[in-house]
Amino acid sequence: MTKKKKEEKGNFFQQNNYVVIKGAVQPEVASFTYAYFQNKRAVASHLKDTRYISPFDQTWGTWEDTQIPNTYSHYADLAMETLMIRVLPIMQQVTELELIPILLCSYIQIWRHITPTQR
Repeated sequence: MTKKKKEEKGNFFQQNNYVVIKGAVQPEVASFTYAYFQNKRAVASHLKDTRYISPFDQTWGTWEDTQIPNTYSHYADLAMETLMIRVLPIMQQVTELELIPILLCSYIQIWRHITPTQR
């Protein structure tokens, strides 16, 4: 990231308390992560459907998050925790903050496509 872009992103963050860092995750990693999470959702669904795990067990994720009902999500997935640690240096560079990673706090969900008639 060039010094000018870093300054622009840093200023944006200071003014808005958030910033989008395009390219922080390489396309191959993003593609792998998406495929991984789709597979995990399928396994979680199978485990619950076959009653291999309790419907109340959220170890494999949940469809019960009230933010987006009936959408698969997972807190503290180890792949997402690892990704969070890998982008930490970029986040620190852009925000100019010393960020302390808090493990077991990542969150991921697969959004569903909702047509206007489903709203």
